[in-house]
Amino acid sequence: MHQLKSFQFIKNKISAISKNIQIVVVTKGQSMETIQPILETGHLHYGENRIQEATVKWQENIFANKNLNLHLLGHLQTNKVKEAVNLFNYIHTLDSEKLAKLLSC
Repeated sequence: MHQLKSFQFIKNKISAISKNIQIVVVTKGQSMETIQPILETGHLHYGENRIQEATVKWQENIFANKNLNLHLLGHLQTNKVKEAVNLFNYIHTLDSEKLAKLLSC
């Protein structure tokens, strides 16, 4: 419940500044039980930095809610590009030409 109150507080502060800002709730290391109250508010953008953790945590939710947007934050290994592209809507880190070529295919 504390996370939901913190989220609402931050969302209200940001909304007072601008309506054009999208909040990405970073859920690394958090259980779905902890995240669920924020999901229930209708928030749609969540960030993760581990593909395996994100797959276990979000796959069922993505199937249930096609409007959900997952953001991959942090380093992406080239051997995990296919998994990442299949799971995440946004990849925020591009740190090599090789990775750029793999992502462009």
